[in-house]
Amino acid sequence: MKNNITNIIVKIVFGIILVISLYLIISGLLEKEEKQTNKNNNEVLETGLTIEPNSINIIVGEEKEIVATIIPDNATYKNLTWEAGNQNIISLDNGLVKGLSPGTTFIRVTTEKQKITRVINVNVSNEIIDVKEIKPLESNIELYIGDTKKIEYEILPSNATNKKISYSIDNKEVAGFNKEGLIVAVKEGKATVTLKSNNDITSTINVVVKTKEIPVTSVSLSSTKLTLEVNKEKELKATIKPEEATDKTLTWSSSNDKVATVKDGKVKGIKEGEATITVKTSNGKTATTKVTVGSPTKNKTAIFFGDSITMGSTNYSWANYIGDHYDLKSSVNAGKSGGVLSNSRDADRWIVNVVKKYKDKSFDYVIMHGGINDCSMGVSLGTFTSDDFSGNYNTKTVLGGLEYYIYTVKKQWPKAKLGYIINYKTPRATEVNKRSDKYYSEIKKVLKKWNISYIDLYSGKTPNGQTYSDLLKVNTSTYIPDAVHLNREGYNILTPYIYEWMKTL
Repeated sequence: MKNNITNIIVKIVFGIILVISLYLIISGLLEKEEKQTNKNNNEVLETGLTIEPNSINIIVGEEKEIVATIIPDNATYKNLTWEAGNQNIISLDNGLVKGLSPGTTFIRVTTEKQKITRVINVNVSNEIIDVKEIKPLESNIELYIGDTKKIEYEILPSNATNKKISYSIDNKEVAGFNKEGLIVAVKEGKATVTLKSNNDITSTINVVVKTKEIPVTSVSLSSTKLTLEVNKEKELKATIKPEEATDKTLTWSSSNDKVATVKDGKVKGIKEGEATITVKTSNGKTATTKVTVGSPTKNKTAIFFGDSITMGSTNYSWANYIGDHYDLKSSVNAGKSGGVLSNSRDADRWIVNVVKKYKDKSFDYVIMHGGINDCSMGVSLGTFTSDDFSGNYNTKTVLGGLEYYIYTVKKQWPKAKLGYIINYKTPRATEVNKRSDKYYSEIKKVLKKWNISYIDLYSGKTPNGQTYSDLLKVNTSTYIPDAVHLNREGYNILTPYIYEWMKTL
């Protein structure tokens, strides 16, 4: 009995020891795995590799150093592999390359972990090509005390053998050079920097140092991308830092004035395309915005209301021409034969009733027209007031009918772009044209009240200064025999001007 108890105790103790041992082993493995995971999680892998220079021209016996920079700076793996393509032409010691014999080869540089590779072309020659000219990009430099600036220049010819340039300055109290080779403005005054090549070619740069002011450190724009339509404007806001900068003068420019122009931050679309708007401070800080100018009518829908002139002879008018020749998604010709502005006679001919038939349809452009039939019939012109937008008008008159026409269109399509076409002159009776002078003059006043853009085909002129009447050659071949409606030739002459006007709405 005693032995059995002893055996049991021994087994329990052994079991406890075994459990503890397993726990310690598992804990150790987990800790090791966690350390390995943490190590992996802390790795910063290479994302890029830059090489300077990216091509080398040297002569036999000359040495040049290649600077390779791993991106980011805190990458875990810093080692690089350097490989010379032809070791008979060059020798390579990490970034130091030496010309051995004439020829062309390459150097391949590869990062340690991600294997990012860059290749440098190397040309070794026996010929020494002298520098002929050192051409500074700026011959006059203005700096404030404490400012630094890189000297930038072009060496000619570009294939000169030894492009090493030394700098010197004649007034070190005014300016000097730091270890990075940048000019440092020290004291107010003037100095001259001399650039000198290995074969004693020189060039000079005038440096003016001004009393320390608060310079602009950065400028930014309210948008880096801008989309606008032809003949439309949008404004870019520039923010200068610090706010207390002394000189906040800004210069605006466009990379392509034929696509978009800019004045004091207001960008205007000229034609379809892309341009870059740049704002620049007086000390050279810049910000840019990419501008895309598109056709305002592209993939848009339009409907044209009016009388038989809108409907067109043989059902062909400006509505059909625009739909067939430009980039609209669709164009509806809702012209009504005999259509009138006033509800004075046949309600079926009242243009407003045609408008109401389309109330459940959506349109981006709504172009209105009408008035010639009212004028021909001598319908009462009526009156209007400049501050009545109620919708309650005497629709038996021309002006009252026109106001209700506009009121209905605005109510049905509040977001659409609206426009009105004032009818062209016709070869009809002089009496009708005399009445038209008065009617169209008053119609334009109503359009102005409602802020409706219009194209005046009756008394207006094209952008080139030609009247539309002269363009149509009234009394000639642009009309059908009724001397009122245009034929296809007339519509084809006129409609491009209507479309260009539509794009400005």
